[in-house]
Amino acid sequence: MSDKRKEISVSDKRKTNALSYLDEANRKKPQLLSEYIRSFQCKCLQNPYCTCVGGRLKVLFEGVDGFVALLCVWNGYDGDPIQLHVEHDDRPWADAIYHKIYFSTGMINHFLELKALPQKKLLGYELPRNDIFDNILGIGASAWTISHECSHIFYHINDDFSAKLTSQAVEADADMLAAANVYRILQMFMVSMNDEDVRCLTLYCIFSIIRSLPHDAGWGGHPSTAMRLWFIFTKLATVRKNPKDPPDIYFLTRESKSAAHRLLTCLINCENEYQSLIPGEKTNLLPELKEIIEKETFSPISEQWDEMQDEIRKRVSERKAEH
Repeated sequence: MSDKRKEISVSDKRKTNALSYLDEANRKKPQLLSEYIRSFQCKCLQNPYCTCVGGRLKVLFEGVDGFVALLCVWNGYDGDPIQLHVEHDDRPWADAIYHKIYFSTGMINHFLELKALPQKKLLGYELPRNDIFDNILGIGASAWTISHECSHIFYHINDDFSAKLTSQAVEADADMLAAANVYRILQMFMVSMNDEDVRCLTLYCIFSIIRSLPHDAGWGGHPSTAMRLWFIFTKLATVRKNPKDPPDIYFLTRESKSAAHRLLTCLINCENEYQSLIPGEKTNLLPELKEIIEKETFSPISEQWDEMQDEIRKRVSERKAEH
């Protein structure tokens, strides 16, 4: 694709995304994430226990380049290097355009301000106190968001997914791929932790970011919040502890059955605790989750994805062959 055509395509895509109503001329120029973090002139950035914004950002995105590189290896991506950018906008959102991922400052602030739910009650254990675990929600949420957008770059970018059901199927796929990636990362670094504990910790982090985003945060192409969490739950329940084993999508193994029970309990408890933590919260996801399970209302999205995935794989293979 020529540079001119690429510019036109990017422009067209940006006009149709959740931020199309913003006046580009009145917004600050996007910064690289690394530049944005360095812009906080904090003398204690070298202190890993610093609690100011600059110090917390450093902890939040420590090793992010290595994480993105690992995602590229896992997904066989050999395109242009993925870049992380920050746009100055108070609304929380993230977007992927070609090989670039954009965060709003509102989304980064949202990572920093996530409210911890009671770990002992939800996970069955308390995490150790240190700079990593004290920021585990923000780290897990940002890792999931980056992985979600990377999934679009790896598999979905430049394709026409404008129809509502098609868009929801693609977003559900990105949600699930991102959930599996965060699980694998936590699994790598928490080797002494019980496998089901790692799965629940993954769900806990992802629940915290999805559930706490404003309902009008620009997720028009996504399934409902409850539906997104259902797909993420199923992914975390069916992915196998051994990365070489295929997913157990029919819950035939004892491993998947046990994980599903533990994760569903964790998801229900997360929603109950969220209700008590956020005064005045008007929505309760449990009735919709019950309907999703009993009436299998997830089926149209799943069936749409089944129809699409072979064609998407073909397009991805063709794009790789062009490099």
